[in-house]
Amino acid sequence: MNVLIAEDNNAHRELLEILIRSGEVGSQITAVDTGADFIRTLANQKFDVALLDYHLPDCVATEIFPQLDQIPNRPPVIVVSSDADSETIIAALRSGGRDFLPKNEAFQAAALIARIRAVLRRQREEMQLIERQKDECIAALAGGLAHDFNNMLVGILGKAALLRDEGAPDKRLDYCNAIIRTGERLADLAKQLLAYARGGKYNPRPTNINAVIEDTLAMLKGAVSQRLQIRTFLSNGLWDVHADRSQLVQALLNLCLNGCEAMGREGTLSIFTESVSKPAWQDLFGVQHAAGEYLHLVVADTGSGISDNIRSTMFEPYHSTKGDGRGLGLAAVKGILKTHGGGLLLNSEPGRGTAFHIFLPRPTALIEPPASAPAPIAERKRARVLVVEDEPEVREVVCEVLQRSGHDVSFAENGSRAVESLRRPEPLDLVLIDMRLPDCSGVDVLRACRRERPEARVILCSGYERVSILQEVLREFDDVPFLSKPFLPDQLLKAVDAVLAPR
Repeated sequence: MNVLIAEDNNAHRELLEILIRSGEVGSQITAVDTGADFIRTLANQKFDVALLDYHLPDCVATEIFPQLDQIPNRPPVIVVSSDADSETIIAALRSGGRDFLPKNEAFQAAALIARIRAVLRRQREEMQLIERQKDECIAALAGGLAHDFNNMLVGILGKAALLRDEGAPDKRLDYCNAIIRTGERLADLAKQLLAYARGGKYNPRPTNINAVIEDTLAMLKGAVSQRLQIRTFLSNGLWDVHADRSQLVQALLNLCLNGCEAMGREGTLSIFTESVSKPAWQDLFGVQHAAGEYLHLVVADTGSGISDNIRSTMFEPYHSTKGDGRGLGLAAVKGILKTHGGGLLLNSEPGRGTAFHIFLPRPTALIEPPASAPAPIAERKRARVLVVEDEPEVREVVCEVLQRSGHDVSFAENGSRAVESLRRPEPLDLVLIDMRLPDCSGVDVLRACRRERPEARVILCSGYERVSILQEVLREFDDVPFLSKPFLPDQLLKAVDAVLAPR
């Protein structure tokens, strides 16, 4: 423990040093006797905790704290004083002291050490809480962006597909296909946001990691200098991991791009895979992992390396050593690995390069369900459908797709209008409900539908929902399917046909 003491009474200072060293063996103690030296020492050195006498020759503690606010990452300060009246205590704590310790208690070893440990424990807990809150804010931001993004994608993909289905003989057909391909790539970008939001796995399937690497390197070509060498050392016979392929591609692509940028125009990027048995271990983020079999993936570069001051912030959203911070970068890698139960280790030396070590656990049971061919639809029956969707672009596409397929379609742009429609006497076969509406939750509309129209079938859809929320809803309504945005017209129609099929 590294401690700074500000005390002008030599006997008191020596006693405090003896008590701290007796309770915390190996402690490093620095002592000063004025407020000016206290401020200057804190600004130039790192300490775990500081003890500050309330009365110093040049000032009192309440005059020091405003100047300490300018010092980044300063330690918690415990104010010590012979005056233990309520006014002194309140003044010390209000001005910025973390705790107050009367000298008669400070001169008792057990009380002094217990108070220091309690202050340090509270400091750690508060820092952990701040980190969790920061993660939750970023997750909420990512989720909201992904929701709006996916709504726009439905309009892009839907309109392009409708135009393509017109069978235009000229270049319009090529343009439409290009729009659809671009829209599908944008959908993958939205999944990156959701990965950081820790919304859960999106399409976890048995995945060959060597094939993921090949896909990633194909995307990497043309994006980096031709003078960079890329070498692969991929083991044969690797078992599959249970993972979302697009998320793994994104994580690997981020690591490769970071490595290429660290090398500049010349260097070597190496990628290595193997199966390993690993004892219990702790990853770079402090997460404990059980002993077992892991797939080990290494991405190594010969670049400039990572300095210690960058390591603490490199996994934060929008971190960048170039000052622009334009993307999620390594924050997305962190979120993706957590989603898949994996972990990360890092080896780096300034001037000698960096190696990221990814470990993905071997699944205990990895069974791919057989793909069942959809039952052929001899003739699509005309259904009466209510579309509950607040986004105009999405509503327009969904209604047109359903109308072109012969369905009788009405819509409601919010929950209140939807409930009004449900109370009307007209027949109704199906209700398509978005989970996020401006005036209520889509689940509220679903419950109203069960009260007012128990015979109607329902499909829930959304561009973003946390897995925990979605699982809770689908447990309550286990007969209601969920359609994830963005979707193409044929995906919408398959979902509608499936839910309207005779039971």
